[in-house]
Amino acid sequence: MEHTNNETLGVRICRLRTEKRLSQGELADLLEVSRQSVSKWETDASVPDLDKLVRLAELFQVSLDYLAAGREPPAPAAPAPGPAVFPVRCAAGIALLCLGGLTVILCTLLGGPLEGLVLASPFLLCGVICLAVRWHPGLWCGWVAYLLVGGYLSYGTGIRWTAALSTLRSLTWGPTYVFYAALAWALVLAAALLIFATARAFRHKTLAPARGGVVLTAAGWAVWLAALLGEGPLSVLLYQAELPVSLFRLVWAGALIAALAALVCVTAALRRGRRRET
Repeated sequence: MEHTNNETLGVRICRLRTEKRLSQGELADLLEVSRQSVSKWETDASVPDLDKLVRLAELFQVSLDYLAAGREPPAPAAPAPGPAVFPVRCAAGIALLCLGGLTVILCTLLGGPLEGLVLASPFLLCGVICLAVRWHPGLWCGWVAYLLVGGYLSYGTGIRWTAALSTLRSLTWGPTYVFYAALAWALVLAAALLIFATARAFRHKTLAPARGGVVLTAAGWAVWLAALLGEGPLSVLLYQAELPVSLFRLVWAGALIAALAALVCVTAALRRGRRRET
């Protein structure tokens, strides 16, 4: 607010009134005084009472100290810049990359660089995700770790989450079988937790319940169920054709879990859209 140091109270009132585009009569009406009183104030022939000064300051949106004496309020001091905060996800990403690199180095020294890359891949991929992804990096790291660990178990031991259903029909309860069943059900539990976390992360998303979207979602569920039930027959056909059955099961199990998570999120979004319309 520009003003000169020798500006009198009357000059300030006149200037502020002009800036507000008020006439002397309009200002007088607002203050419930006569126009002659306003004219006397602006010519410094008289001084407003204290209550009128307060109302003038409120009307002109200035401080009473500035209106009466022309003193500007001191500018607030700029806050001192605080220390830069290093994101937790970046620290976690760097730690995971270091852990993955250490795993590769140790396995290379022990004579197995390829095994080191395989063992370090969850750490390396999750480290990259933490550094590159800002939205729910922990969720995507969980999916990567689950698919990789599940893939390793499927390829190396044949244990898959779909095998948990077969454990309910078996009557063999030896130590090896109990371990096999425990791993299979652990994969099922981990998949359920990941699907729940994914659905919760997308809980604010909604989709318009258009007929085409509903039909496509229902078709997706039907295809998923058919794929789940058709794994066994397809594995037999691949085995008879002398094709890599282990690799097929690895990809198949991971694709089923990812598709199930997507279908759950889309179905929940459609239901929320229907509720919002109703």
